[in-house]
Amino acid sequence: MDAKPLRLGIVGGNRGGRFKATIEALSHLVRLSAICDLREDTVRLWQAEYPELKGYTDYDRLLEDPDVDAVLLASPMLLHARQAVRALRAGKHVLSEVTAAHTLEDAWELVETVESTGLTYMMSENYCFERASMTVQRMAEAGVFGEITYLEGGYIHDLRHAVHTEDGSLTWRGELHRDYDGLNYPTHSIGPLAKWLWLGREGGDRLASLSAFTSNSRALQHYFRDKFGADHPAAQDGYWKQGDSAVAHLTTEAGVLIALRVDWTSPRPHNMHSYSLQGTRGAYASRRHDNEEDLVWLEGRSPDADALLGRRAGGRMGAARQLCGRVRSASLGPSRPRSRRERPRWPRRLQPSRAGRIRVGRPGPQAAPHRRVRRGRMERRLPVVRAVPRQRRRAGGDARFSQVSQAYEADEETVTMTQQRQLPQLVMRRASLADLPPFRLPEGYTCRSFQPGDEAHWERIVKLAFGWERSFRERIQSHFYYRPGRVLFLCRDGVPVATACAWQEPEWGEDWGYLHMVGVDPAFAGQGLGYAVSLAALNRMKEDGKERAMLETDDFRLPAILTYLKLDFRPDVPDEALLNRWKQAYRELGLPYGVKVMSATRPGSAASANEDALVVDPEAHVYGVVDGVSAMLPYEDEAGFTGGRIAAALLVEALGAGTGADADSGAGAGACADVGAGAGADTDAGSGAGAGALGADFDLAEAVLRANASLMQRMLAAGVDVAAKWKRWGAVFAIVRWRHTHLEYVQAGDCMLLARYSDGSVRTLTRNQVAAFDLKALQAKQQLLKNGTPAEKVSHRLKPVFKCNRDKANAPDGYAVMNGDPALAYTMEYGRISCANVVRIYAITDGMFHFIENDEDSRKWEKLADALDERGIDSYMDELEREEALDPDCERHPRHKKSDDKSAVIVELPSGPETDLARS
Repeated sequence: MDAKPLRLGIVGGNRGGRFKATIEALSHLVRLSAICDLREDTVRLWQAEYPELKGYTDYDRLLEDPDVDAVLLASPMLLHARQAVRALRAGKHVLSEVTAAHTLEDAWELVETVESTGLTYMMSENYCFERASMTVQRMAEAGVFGEITYLEGGYIHDLRHAVHTEDGSLTWRGELHRDYDGLNYPTHSIGPLAKWLWLGREGGDRLASLSAFTSNSRALQHYFRDKFGADHPAAQDGYWKQGDSAVAHLTTEAGVLIALRVDWTSPRPHNMHSYSLQGTRGAYASRRHDNEEDLVWLEGRSPDADALLGRRAGGRMGAARQLCGRVRSASLGPSRPRSRRERPRWPRRLQPSRAGRIRVGRPGPQAAPHRRVRRGRMERRLPVVRAVPRQRRRAGGDARFSQVSQAYEADEETVTMTQQRQLPQLVMRRASLADLPPFRLPEGYTCRSFQPGDEAHWERIVKLAFGWERSFRERIQSHFYYRPGRVLFLCRDGVPVATACAWQEPEWGEDWGYLHMVGVDPAFAGQGLGYAVSLAALNRMKEDGKERAMLETDDFRLPAILTYLKLDFRPDVPDEALLNRWKQAYRELGLPYGVKVMSATRPGSAASANEDALVVDPEAHVYGVVDGVSAMLPYEDEAGFTGGRIAAALLVEALGAGTGADADSGAGAGACADVGAGAGADTDAGSGAGAGALGADFDLAEAVLRANASLMQRMLAAGVDVAAKWKRWGAVFAIVRWRHTHLEYVQAGDCMLLARYSDGSVRTLTRNQVAAFDLKALQAKQQLLKNGTPAEKVSHRLKPVFKCNRDKANAPDGYAVMNGDPALAYTMEYGRISCANVVRIYAITDGMFHFIENDEDSRKWEKLADALDERGIDSYMDELEREEALDPDCERHPRHKKSDDKSAVIVELPSGPETDLARS
């Protein structure tokens, strides 16, 4: 074979080592190019075995390597989604260990990134490729079992030894079990079942509902008590959130019932296969232990009810496969495509072509919900399990979607929505074409401009998409701005299926482009074609010298409006009537509008420097707080800035906006202002000079990591001994970015993010990562005081405890802090939530809650949010300072110092569209 092998980088040297034999066996297709692991000794071991292998301890450096075509993610589960998204954005194909994502937000971001990049992603669920699973799949596809009515799947595997290290600290599996409750490892359970039903694939079934339950958590508590003693934290009641057994019941659109079970902490033998299938003509049951064999019973063919599907290559296993082969060759014939793989392999679509480039083809089994997968409507009782467009999942107006769809199906001519069409169309503008996102073609499609003979294709698409007939000659060709290159098509197998025009309307001026007649054949809906063809038209406008763009649309075209919002178009609201129409549209989409920002920051005392900083960027919609962390060795630069303040300033600078309080004044910088999205209004707190300079598509986490790298360079230049963590400067943070349809956030340390919903409930988006370490130091302090240690000597005696706590910075069992350590990429919290029903976001530093951080009240964060809403930030800070003055010795409220810096940013998200979103 003369094609170059795919160049693969492995992320995670421990688990990744299990793929060595497979990679070597496929050396004509795949070449190991790089290894990435946080541990340098692991990287060196790989390089000793593969001398030409590149080694990295920084994931970003791996992604920058042009000699890596694809990455294999064998890292801890909770990192998979974010690492996959970053790899795809860096132009790398991804093969990921299970699970693909841990939250809905991460899952949708992964899906959208695959769609937008056009690269290949596959989740490597190996149980799908077990010989027995594949044999049952072939039998099910051939109809041997009749119509399938019931399925069971289970992952029951005693992995208690894998949740801890030798000293009793938790591995990533342990942290997963400690912090989350649910079916935390479901892919082994459902993977083969999904293939048997051809779930989510053309011609297959689709999931319709889901209910899940977990048991009490007891097994790990008893295990840790027996292994590490009754005093170990993991042996205490309430330590583990995850129940021992988790079960789920799912139904499909065809009425199939599915039962899943996950349990990897209960004592029992490993049950490699725990599957069963019931059909109208037969059944299958997997073995329960090593001395059993898998069972198959077929009506009319198994008179003794003992036709067995064994694990061995011969005997009854061979007989079952022969039976399967006979049925496959019978007159029934295949009803769907079938896999011929006998073991996991790199998907064929990633095999290099003769030109050495990647061929992207049919998605592999258990790939992410894919462009090729037809997306359909979904009931509100299950807003997660079907691969439907996000606008349908999140919309408050599901009934409206249904009505519009039914109208299309019933009578295309009535879809004109006569009453609404009498109203003027809504206008949306994109303020600049300079920062367009990268253009990626959906897989299997081509993009081209108008060619002779395309008139009929355009008219067909328009009729199918809009429900009315239009003449291409009259509507398009007769327009003064018509050029064939300004009419764009997306084609499937050479046939146009989506169109858009890169137009101009004289009344808007020469520098304005006009996005016109965006339509998609409904048979190809849900694959991102509207977004792609619109982006192609915007790029054409940019080539024609246009600086900005506008469009007109209708109130009822909610999916189109959401697509335009994703392309950074914003509503134009010149009067009250249009404002009300936009409010209604946003309500039906479940989106907020406009932003009101309240913020303040104060130093702990008038004599101390404020190491906190505020992030307030109305243009980029980035808001949050930063808390500088000084080294245990005093440091000040020529301007009198401490290391903590320098670190905080570097992060604010990397985010492109922000403010810090004036340390000399001792006063808080406060602000309360209405901010129209994109209007760039400055709050009283001030916006940084670089506000919005990062562009529409910058990544919060990447901005933090850039600041982290800059901090390391700054410390080295200042002569800081960075080998000792307690000598490093640092910053912790809580930053949120409003993206109109969702909120993105990053967090480290003890800064907190809270969200208030329209029903009044408060959700903690983050956790105080240093609470346990602070508590340890406080307990040591109280013990010293109890033993009679003079107060002035307590701090000195606590230094070993503080140093020990600093050593936990960015450690797997520690906490996240921006201190120059590349491991921050793996320890900082990040996430994404829907904006639906969110009315307020709170970002606060620990000085705002040090009186309650050790409070066991489960409603403490809700009460804090209530207090901020009722009193306002400044009044709340006044009250805190009065409490601090009444407790100067920190006895009533144990803490390390009388008063800490205090900062808060509250972002209020109203319930309608933004105003003045684009400036001419």
